[in-house]
Amino acid sequence: MFRNNLINFLFIKVPICICVCIFITELIAMSLSNYRPIRHGLDRKVAEIELQNIYGDVDLILFGDSITKDIADEYELSPSKNILNFTTNRASGIIGILLLYKKYRISNKAPKHILIASTPSLFSFIPKGETKKLYISSVFKSDIDINIINYVYENVILDEEKFNVVNYINSNLKLSIFNLKYDIIYPFINFCGFINSGDSLFIGNKEVPYNLNRAELKDEANAENTSQNEIKLEIEDDLFFKDSSKFVLKRLFKTLKNDEVKLHIAWAPLRNTFYNKITINGRLESFENIIQKLAQREKLEISFYDFSKMTSFPDSAFRGKYHLTTGYWVKHYAYLLDKNIGLIINMKK
Repeated sequence: MFRNNLINFLFIKVPICICVCIFITELIAMSLSNYRPIRHGLDRKVAEIELQNIYGDVDLILFGDSITKDIADEYELSPSKNILNFTTNRASGIIGILLLYKKYRISNKAPKHILIASTPSLFSFIPKGETKKLYISSVFKSDIDINIINYVYENVILDEEKFNVVNYINSNLKLSIFNLKYDIIYPFINFCGFINSGDSLFIGNKEVPYNLNRAELKDEANAENTSQNEIKLEIEDDLFFKDSSKFVLKRLFKTLKNDEVKLHIAWAPLRNTFYNKITINGRLESFENIIQKLAQREKLEISFYDFSKMTSFPDSAFRGKYHLTTGYWVKHYAYLLDKNIGLIINMKK
């Protein structure tokens, strides 16, 4: 009797309960499918682009990581020009830029210029594991996006995730019960209106400061602590290209060449001690040479700018890895970026 009950429970009731749970989660996920997860700025940019608004003759699209996003979201850069703000953060890497640009091009014509103003590490970073899921695969979900992502990751990038049954089933069946956070919880939060799902693709509305007051500078010249030393060592390790990041760059350059877009790369402010080290040992120059050669192979016109060459940014000007301290240094970078954009847009063909 007990054996019959156990068999009945394990092979009839349990499978039925599992099937019912899967059916209910798929039903809920389907009802929330029009409400994309909104967790970060990239989600908002993609949601805005998918509205397929027409932005007309765009002079320049600005890409960049966190240090530039802080400026672009706040300051009105070159207000007389049509500039779009596609700045996100380092976590999505160059593949995020490629996917975002291709999604924009579905309903809009190519811009005249593209400026990527970022730290060098953005160019060599390839999101993997949970970072890939959070910033790539759960953000870009159209058939075109999936084809690009699969091609890049399956043919070039070796996925470091260990094999397990759940991952295998999920990758093949795409069941929402294994993706509750991305398919149900985050979309439900968006559905309830708990967050602002909009993120304008335009730049900020604050006037760029041209008369800077150095009195705003705090006396932090000797504020270099152990955590700052650790940060510098971590950043230095990012200045290496792997075959995967080169492959993604080639895809981006080929796309921009086909669109006849002029690409400009500007190195965002770097900590003075770190910048001096990578320029003295020639690492930054080697990094640029690799990018230049990849662009030449695709016959893409490209130019480089270096904000740290124009101004020395002391270590005390930074908070964390990729952000400038509020006040003078943020304003100074806003001034330099605005000036750089003006030169790019007004340059003679």
